[in-house]
Amino acid sequence: MSVKLLLVDDDPDLLYTLERYLQQSGYSTVTANNGKSAINIFEAEKPQAALIDVMMPELDGFEVVKKIRSVSSIPIILLTARSDETDKIVGLELGADDYVTKPFSPREVVARLKAIMRRGNQNQQELKSKIIIDEITVDKNTRSVMRGESEIQLTKTEFDILITLMESPGQVFTRDQIIDRVLGYTYEGFERTIDAHVRNLRKKIEPDSNNPTYIKTVFGVGYKIESSGK
Repeated sequence: MSVKLLLVDDDPDLLYTLERYLQQSGYSTVTANNGKSAINIFEAEKPQAALIDVMMPELDGFEVVKKIRSVSSIPIILLTARSDETDKIVGLELGADDYVTKPFSPREVVARLKAIMRRGNQNQQELKSKIIIDEITVDKNTRSVMRGESEIQLTKTEFDILITLMESPGQVFTRDQIIDRVLGYTYEGFERTIDAHVRNLRKKIEPDSNNPTYIKTVFGVGYKIESSGK
């Protein structure tokens, strides 16, 4: 499925040229020639990225960016005839991801758009690989654990227990459930082995392992993890 772009510019010739080039590059497009209609089309069409001219009637590009950013994090590139660095900084501070100064080539716009979309996809993948609860950050891809700025060294079993709990914060896991997920159904050891691993895990991630704020014991059942603020 092609990415849907919102193109906004009050110059009909530029809008036509840019639209044709983007469509030839595999994008689908919706267009607007002023800021007010841009907001209406954005709300109706739900585009996945936007190219927005700064100088427009009714609402300028800065106002359009501000309104879009209040409800969406889609990539936004500003199209500007202004060479003043202050105007570019204002656009970026309002939430634009990049800007292109007129006159520009459509090829440059597509290259910048692809770069922003690629960064966005990478960031999403990174977010999916990371689980964060308060100061504890677990990265499943690198199998690393951070408490604040400090890396914590865990054994494989400790890491797998922590991941099991952090993927479902607030959910209570019995010792048997943890064994099934971490050690496998064929594990023949005593279920209280999990208690020893949890004790070691608490010593490493808790500010005070004797009064744990993250990994909580649910007496008679098992364990859960939750925010220290709860």
